[in-house]
Amino acid sequence: MRCFQVRRRLHRFLDRELDPEASRRVEAHLCGCIACRQTLADLVHVKDLLEEFRAPDVRDGFAARALGSALIAPAQVRAPGTRWFSAMAAVCAILFLTWAGFRIGEAYSSRPHQDVIQSALASPVEPDF
Repeated sequence: MRCFQVRRRLHRFLDRELDPEASRRVEAHLCGCIACRQTLADLVHVKDLLEEFRAPDVRDGFAARALGSALIAPAQVRAPGTRWFSAMAAVCAILFLTWAGFRIGEAYSSRPHQDVIQSALASPVEPDF
């Protein structure tokens, strides 16, 4: 057997779910393959850790409270991303209005000032003493 074939079967080998012939082939491969033996050792370690894991104690009525909260929550909670979308829309609106204000102000204010400045420079001004 090749390593990839053995590694696909190691979980079932460890749980004793393989037929006797497949188990013998996996065992024969493990005798000669250090990498697959290490993978099996890692799986045994993980299985031992999972067997030591103890589920937390839960008070009575927890399932009913959690289910009640789950059924009520969607009506009260905004869809994910709506807060960011609203903030980004507000920022874009402010930037657009600022840009438009400058463009409009530029159009209305620069020409009259240029005309006034040019006419003032063209006519001599006599000081009043």
